[in-house]
Amino acid sequence: MNKSLMEILESFQDLATGRCTLQLIDGQYYEGYLLEITEEYVIFGEGGYAGQPEDLRFALTQIDLNKLSYFDTKLYRYRDVYWDETQQSWQTYN
Repeated sequence: MNKSLMEILESFQDLATGRCTLQLIDGQYYEGYLLEITEEYVIFGEGGYAGQPEDLRFALTQIDLNKLSYFDTKLYRYRDVYWDETQQSWQTYN
């Protein structure tokens, strides 16, 4: 059985325990923190001095599951991931 978008993004949140990046299907790019995932939306905080003062809210269907990254604290770099529908898991590019 295929996972729902909420379940997919929750599993990404398990990887992205700190900073992460996401890109929307319209090409907009964001770097920050996944704060909350609901059945319809992701609440995202950019943080830092250059970030938006208010948390951002994106519909789950706006997020490009092929353009996500998370900061790996062991490797001390971002890891690019994509959702593999066949394996029902995240796969890394690098």
